[in-house]
Amino acid sequence: MFLDSDDFLTPGACEIAFKEMKKGFDLLCFDAFVHRVKTKQFYRFKQDGVFNQKEFLEFLSKQRHFCWSVWTKCFRKDIILKSFEKIKIDERLSYGEDVLFCYVYFMFCEKIAVFKTCIYHYEFNPNGRYENKNKEILNQNYQDKKKSNGIIKKLSKEFAHDEFHQKLFEVLKREEAGVKNRLK
Repeated sequence: MFLDSDDFLTPGACEIAFKEMKKGFDLLCFDAFVHRVKTKQFYRFKQDGVFNQKEFLEFLSKQRHFCWSVWTKCFRKDIILKSFEKIKIDERLSYGEDVLFCYVYFMFCEKIAVFKTCIYHYEFNPNGRYENKNKEILNQNYQDKKKSNGIIKKLSKEFAHDEFHQKLFEVLKREEAGVKNRLK
């Protein structure tokens, strides 16, 4: 489980995640509270669910947010290491690294659970990478996003091409355009 230094978990979050991981899941996805102007649930999953990879990717493609962040998830070490075999350690991405990692990780998952329970509290930081308005940082974000998307497209040739990948490439293209538009 990843935890940003300015975020926090709800009491009992680790116990909940540990109990569920013992059931043999490759990935757990929880909902999160996002603290910006006011606190809101981020993903707003309608119900808990257990999926195989194909079902999970279909589920993802129907979500408002593609669930790319590493926060709110619990990963297995062996699959993390397998994922890192596909990603060069020297890519040096400061933006888009979550998308790249999660994409590769999802491609190795067979049993995934999604929970509407919020165990993570994400604090929006106006000076953070995502919210920053500095042109130099925005330009680096755009370059990193383009690089991350390019790596994903290249890696996708190793995995099945299906409706998920079509939707994925549409979303990645839109996200890249959104980052580029922030440069204006």
